[in-house]
Amino acid sequence: MSDKPLGKSKQDELEMLRSIFKSLQEGIGIVDENENITFCNSSFNKILDEPESSLIGKNLKEFFDPNLYPFFQQETEKRKKGENSIYEIPLTTKKNNKKHLRLYLSPQFDHNKKYIGAIGSMLDMTERMEGENQLIEAKEKAEGSDRLKSIFLANMSHEIRTPMNGIIGFSELLNKPNLSEEKRKYYTSLIQSRSRDLLALINDIIDLSRIEAGQMNINETEINPNDVLNELILFFQNKISKLQKKQLEIRKTENFENNETNIISDDIKVKQIIINLIDNAIKFTEKGYVEIGYKIVDSEIVWHVIDTGLGIPKNKQKIIFERFRQADEATTPVYSGAGLGLAICKAYVQLLKGKIWVESDPGNGSAFYFSIPFKPSLSKKSESLNIVQTEYNFKGRKILIVEDDPLSALFLEEIISETGASVFMAKDGRKAIDTFLAIEDIDLVLLDIQLPEVSGYQVAREMKQLKKHIPIIAQTAYATLEDKKKCLYAGCADYLQKPIESKELLNKLFSVLNKDHKNENNPT
Repeated sequence: MSDKPLGKSKQDELEMLRSIFKSLQEGIGIVDENENITFCNSSFNKILDEPESSLIGKNLKEFFDPNLYPFFQQETEKRKKGENSIYEIPLTTKKNNKKHLRLYLSPQFDHNKKYIGAIGSMLDMTERMEGENQLIEAKEKAEGSDRLKSIFLANMSHEIRTPMNGIIGFSELLNKPNLSEEKRKYYTSLIQSRSRDLLALINDIIDLSRIEAGQMNINETEINPNDVLNELILFFQNKISKLQKKQLEIRKTENFENNETNIISDDIKVKQIIINLIDNAIKFTEKGYVEIGYKIVDSEIVWHVIDTGLGIPKNKQKIIFERFRQADEATTPVYSGAGLGLAICKAYVQLLKGKIWVESDPGNGSAFYFSIPFKPSLSKKSESLNIVQTEYNFKGRKILIVEDDPLSALFLEEIISETGASVFMAKDGRKAIDTFLAIEDIDLVLLDIQLPEVSGYQVAREMKQLKKHIPIIAQTAYATLEDKKKCLYAGCADYLQKPIESKELLNKLFSVLNKDHKNENNPT
């Protein structure tokens, strides 16, 4: 018996190679000189979404877009010259799966150096390409976010510093000796105007934060659409006059002929949406008109604000409703703004279960629309709860001011003292209760809610237990309808939101002092 090891036959070696090829995740195939497939493993079939053993004899090119045939021919010519082919190519399979493949083909020659085909591999790069594309998109998004953040911070800095510059600058000018009365009034009006601009920005930031935190609620009340239009027309006529836009008109279109027709919705949010839209329209419109109005369409009330201003490019009409986005996103925008107003409008409209959109033609103005559910009220009469006075005489009245901030207390004391009322002061809750008990025939308490040690809510409850008929007006920096309800629940007759304007304060005092509070009960 021979000691030589038993060798494997050529057939055994071929079968072993076939077994290896079949086990590979990489697609392995052999084509002849005409690109016809003579061998392929199961992964090759799987990549092409073809059944097992169905590819033998088929031409490789027929699985790809015919427009690529010239490219395949070019690669074949390269291989005939002894060059390898390495390329990536798209593929849509018969199952409509879109793939991205990488092919590597090595030329094969017979013993006479005649080209007889190629052996190669095929890799499915789809997942990898998708991953790379996602990384690219994420990178571009991050870069875009950084750019928007830079623009937003620059705009926000500008929007804060500009009014502050006016407030600080004109406050210093008020100290100049021999300042005329005319200039003093003018500088004071500018300080007040810049302060309101700054307050509006702060309110926008607070609103946006509450929206993002999911803390914004809907509080439905009766609304008279015609009253809303009339109120806003008067307000913005005054604003346009102050802006000296003499060629700009603000006008309205009404749908209800009956001025006593009311609807149910959130009065504050509806007005805020319209105000933001009108502010935008006036900003970008120098002449022509801004029109506000509404109409009933099926089961919705559709409000509109139309202007004859600059208009908005088509590619910007969607992004303007996104946070911190503007039609003008240059680092030095021509028109001021932090890019919050329209984002807040969109969030409010969504809370009201409506939708908002814009139609605009650059150079020919814009039309903003928002729709909310139309809920007619059974009540027909619109009542005004605000009593407006021009002169205030509270002589003989005794008013207790509870305020821990010295400057705020001084402001309130100065305004109320001018009406002839007797003013008493307390800077904390305990002192307030003591003073409240000590004043004989006290008429009203102006109570700050955020006090040290004891909250204003607790002070209000104790005061109402001691002297139930004495009205209390809450004053607070908190700015939500929920906070107002908390004040009323604690026993307060009314509510003032800081910063307080003197006219609003005096109107509120007049209204409360002239109302009978003897039979009032706390809301439940």
